[in-house]
Amino acid sequence: LGLSDLLDQIFGLKRARQIRTAALYMTIKGNDLAGLDDFCETNILFEAPLNLKTATELFASITADERGSFLESWLNKLDPKGACYAYEVTSFSTAAKGFDYLEDEDNPQVKRLSPTSLGCLVYTANELTFFYATYLESIVDDLYLPYTIGFFENLGFSNIDFILDQRSFSNENIRFLAKSGYKFIIKLDNYHQKQKLPFNYFNQSLSNPKVRDYTSYSPLTFPKRDYGPMSTLRFYQEQSLADNQLATLERKLIATEFSFCQKNHLTKREVAIYGQAFSFKFATDGNFTFQRDLDKIQKLTSNFGFFCLLTNTNLDDAQTLEKYRYKYFLDHSFDELISYTSMKSLKHFNNIIFDSKIFFSFISLIIQSDLKNRLRKNKDLLPLNKAALIREMDKICVGLNNKDLRLLSPLTQTQLKIMKEFGLNATDLKAYLGGG
Repeated sequence: LGLSDLLDQIFGLKRARQIRTAALYMTIKGNDLAGLDDFCETNILFEAPLNLKTATELFASITADERGSFLESWLNKLDPKGACYAYEVTSFSTAAKGFDYLEDEDNPQVKRLSPTSLGCLVYTANELTFFYATYLESIVDDLYLPYTIGFFENLGFSNIDFILDQRSFSNENIRFLAKSGYKFIIKLDNYHQKQKLPFNYFNQSLSNPKVRDYTSYSPLTFPKRDYGPMSTLRFYQEQSLADNQLATLERKLIATEFSFCQKNHLTKREVAIYGQAFSFKFATDGNFTFQRDLDKIQKLTSNFGFFCLLTNTNLDDAQTLEKYRYKYFLDHSFDELISYTSMKSLKHFNNIIFDSKIFFSFISLIIQSDLKNRLRKNKDLLPLNKAALIREMDKICVGLNNKDLRLLSPLTQTQLKIMKEFGLNATDLKAYLGGG
């Protein structure tokens, strides 16, 4: 990919080696830096080792100009005018319960982070991530989308299709995207009031019990009066999603039953809310008894596991779902950036440190995108995913013999196939061990 040369040119040899170590750790272990010391002790031979102190210093030394220079150089290596997908990846904020330890008025180096969203651009042709951007926003605000699009347009990106979360769903956003000539895929669920309309249509299609025997459903085309542009709504069923929703409901029911045991009476509002899942019997003095109403609960869970994607693209059901699911891969790549253990491990934490962590995660994401593409295209490696590939290569162990580094066991056929995919062989590995 040429990433090493870019890092050497922009950051200098010393910091480039440290950045490669940090990106390697994030690719293999994730973004929680608590295990960085042990990783460098057991997995690093010739690259610059890092510990939490030197990692903090490295993060603090990366400037916005250097990050911008890298992104510009990386973009120029690819096709800056190529078609791409813009993914709304995730949001970060430490203005929440559990991050009180980040507030320290006596230490200006420790500050909470402003609510920040992260977006990534991915090439349509090869699904290689080539650009990312962070922008301030309110976590619950769905009106920032026009400003986000304007931000990308000012950077010169125009051939973009947008993959968005349900929090971006609104008639205004959809009309804005269509009026601006953009294609989009937006996820909807059946929890938010403003997204009830499509599920009302969907419920009608499920009224026949036979329909529920299938996990593929006919798409619904909505006229302009509903969402502005002509859009297609594609429905899907996912068992893991249903399991999570059932587990969440069960926790809520248990918590509600426990709260009932602490109450002597219920208000009319509480009866209306809890009556969706419970049946009550009231005494003349206001005391009550309760039990779960299985018929009501069955009705509540009737649409569990279902979600839909609203789109104006020409993709079919499978292609639409595949494009949206790539968002899960991007989301996972930025997991734990503000995890408790990682942030407590660093010597201090502020917006500069956080921006550098995102940047290093982006470099790791480029590596992971390339791995994902190679595994998908190489038939010999099809049984492997990223985690299995890393586990297989992690079996390669070296030891010191008469001041020489040597393999402790021969390379397996799978390891040789993996190395071949990257243009390497056993001789290259032995040369690396011999000369660094």
